[in-house]
Amino acid sequence: MLIKFNGTDDNPLGRAITSSENSWLASLSTLGACIGALIYGALSSKFGRKTLLVSLGFPFLIFYLVMAWAKTIWLFYISRFFTGFGLGGVFTIIPIYSAELADVNNRGILGASMTVFVNIGMLIPYCVGPFIPFFWFHIVLAAIPAAYILLFIFFAPESPHFIIQKDHDAAEKILVKLRGSDEAARHLALIETELENVSNATLLEIFKTKSLCKALLIGLGGFTFMQLTGTVVVASYTQTIFETAGGNIPPEIGPI
Repeated sequence: MLIKFNGTDDNPLGRAITSSENSWLASLSTLGACIGALIYGALSSKFGRKTLLVSLGFPFLIFYLVMAWAKTIWLFYISRFFTGFGLGGVFTIIPIYSAELADVNNRGILGASMTVFVNIGMLIPYCVGPFIPFFWFHIVLAAIPAAYILLFIFFAPESPHFIIQKDHDAAEKILVKLRGSDEAARHLALIETELENVSNATLLEIFKTKSLCKALLIGLGGFTFMQLTGTVVVASYTQTIFETAGGNIPPEIGPI
């Protein structure tokens, strides 16, 4: 998207943006993600995983449509912030949801698959964006969360870890669908034990328990170092980098 703002062809602003505006457009989504992660994390136990995951589709749907018709830089600023806000929620709620629905034997691979799908999602704009008009590019992007919202509402179950606290029978029905009737009772007992342990734990337990503290440091350290490598910057300016570097590869194709 940013590369289109650097020229006047197919630029909804009708002018090339300044380097400062370019930087704000690239960084506001990350700022929104930081805030969104905190807010959605706090709300996950109150409203349920499914409700929040459905709601996560709306910032993307609404603000991709806003960007399709926007003509001012401030509308793009706001849209980038709120799509980032939704992205922060995605990275917070989906790991919780997938871990709670997955069986112990496939929880690891299911959690790791999120990275695969994130990269597929990043690939779609690189494949589509350079070859269609700015307006239709955002319409295509808006269609993805629209489909996601409908599919999730009608086909995705609520997390049994959440629903068991409100409706024991409903949680059992979900587990029967996910695990089969033979395994449902065993998993129900495991969930009840996990919830009992969590209810008795405090945040300080993480720092008092060596294994938990180590896991926290590894997780935060790994993610922090990944961000410090500049992945967000490279992803935001990939086409510009290829265009500036020159060479035989067209800048529209290079990022793919």
